[in-house]
Amino acid sequence: MIEYLLRREFGSPLPPLYGNPKSLDWILSEAHRQRDLAMQGLEDPRPAIERRLAAYLLESDESFEATVKKAKEEDRQRAEALERVAEAVRAGSWPKWARKDLWSQAELAVLCCGMIPDDYGMTPDPGRTNLDSNRINSASDQVAKAVLAGNLECVSHSDVTTADRLYGAARHFRPIIAVEWAQHRFDSFPAALADEVRKFSALDRARGSSGAVHSWPWGMHETKLLKKLAEAAKKYWGLYDPGDPSTAPENETVVQWLKSQGVAERNAQVMATMLRADGLKPGRRK
Repeated sequence: MIEYLLRREFGSPLPPLYGNPKSLDWILSEAHRQRDLAMQGLEDPRPAIERRLAAYLLESDESFEATVKKAKEEDRQRAEALERVAEAVRAGSWPKWARKDLWSQAELAVLCCGMIPDDYGMTPDPGRTNLDSNRINSASDQVAKAVLAGNLECVSHSDVTTADRLYGAARHFRPIIAVEWAQHRFDSFPAALADEVRKFSALDRARGSSGAVHSWPWGMHETKLLKKLAEAAKKYWGLYDPGDPSTAPENETVVQWLKSQGVAERNAQVMATMLRADGLKPGRRK
């Protein structure tokens, strides 16, 4: 307990002592030393940590126990106060993180641990310490394994650098997909952040966001033409009934709509043909 008190006050371990501090001779010698210094009006020339150590050793068991109890209570209150501050800062940052288009693997790992990732221009997590590194590295490893197992969709880019791989920026994740995966695996993933992500995702869909909104069999890779292809399929083929040919749209109708959306005519014709139902005879529908 003495080492705990000294580290708490000075940030240092026990200093070396001469003699046996538990012996009666040492206790009497230290007591005489303190008395002589007091009588001469002198200060103890030893470093503060050594003076404090000597004072603790001279305390009675009852007095020392009370000192330790008081120190632990102060530390508990301080930790609770810091955690309240950290939680308040985190709560204020979740809406910003929910509105990001993508999270990197490094960012997702930190979020899985319930903390704010490092990000330029945003408040750092006040409760994060170097001791959290192992937890974050473990979370990052779980993210990587989930991607390899096909349980977590990611967005990769072709120009990945060594630095990207080193700093966890080679893979990125759409927040709405990452949330659904993380909440089932990390108790520490912030529920408030998950709520914000779902809320923002719903609003984004409602106002027809231009961002990627489709989940493809190969993952989340999407282009403008793929997005228009999906929109055309939903608009013109969503209600198609194979048993009723009259429900099938004409190619020209689909082509004209695609052109009105900025698709070049040749591409529009190819896309309309791709959407055409297999085995459907040409000509007007009856």
